[in-house]
Amino acid sequence: MSTTYGVSGTGTSVAASVPARQPGDVDKQQFLKLLVTQLSMQDPLKPMTDHAYIAQLAQFSSLEQMSQMNSEMSALRMSLENGQMRQTALGALSLLGAQATVRGTGDRSLTGTIEAVKLLGTTILLRMAGEEFTLDQLQEVTRQ
Repeated sequence: MSTTYGVSGTGTSVAASVPARQPGDVDKQQFLKLLVTQLSMQDPLKPMTDHAYIAQLAQFSSLEQMSQMNSEMSALRMSLENGQMRQTALGALSLLGAQATVRGTGDRSLTGTIEAVKLLGTTILLRMAGEEFTLDQLQEVTRQ
């Protein structure tokens, strides 16, 4: 399905066919295509005013900058999440050999030595007495 945007110049109109998107969504290529079409179809005796042309370029520039900032913010968020996960995993590794108390199923608590640390996707598991527990279940850690 495609959406048609009309551009008028000297009284004649031209249509540019683009893929269907959310209302108001216009990407860089669509914007440039519409701008070129508008410029090519304008009346040479009554060209578009400088103000209108500059306003459209300013809107395009703002859109481009917001898009780039969004990409950079997403990359920063991913970097922070990865760094945070790495830091949490390193902290969990420092628990190896420590005495710990974990909350088991029900009201049961288990105290023992942390034997292993396992990274399973984004979940960190601690093995104690042959059972695995998440960091959320950790209640107390002591060093001997």
